[in-house]
Amino acid sequence: MYTIVAAVAFDLVGAACFAATEHVSLFDGIYWSVTTATTVGYGDLTPHTHLGRIIAVLVMLTVIPLFAATFSLLTTSLTTMHVSKLHAEAMAHLRHIKEHLGVDAELPDHLVPPRPMTRRS
Repeated sequence: MYTIVAAVAFDLVGAACFAATEHVSLFDGIYWSVTTATTVGYGDLTPHTHLGRIIAVLVMLTVIPLFAATFSLLTTSLTTMHVSKLHAEAMAHLRHIKEHLGVDAELPDHLVPPRPMTRRS
């Protein structure tokens, strides 16, 4: 959560600094900053001053990694939730199998004794 807040904050600060330095509207500054931060970079708004280029580099070096970290954390969270669900389903299935075979469902899997084989006559 903090990474997305930091990314948006740095993006807005970069937009305001770019707008002031390059003498464009704040809306254009935000547009430039978002297209730069998302690596779209249409090229219709570009820095023309040294200070504007420094601001661009700072936005690129801070906001792009922060957005990448945000999406990485989101993906990790979603994957963890999915794997946890799959693990719970697998454990429920394993308990069902243990109950069906008549082994102690409370024993960990590696401690369940093998079931003796019976011969059919």
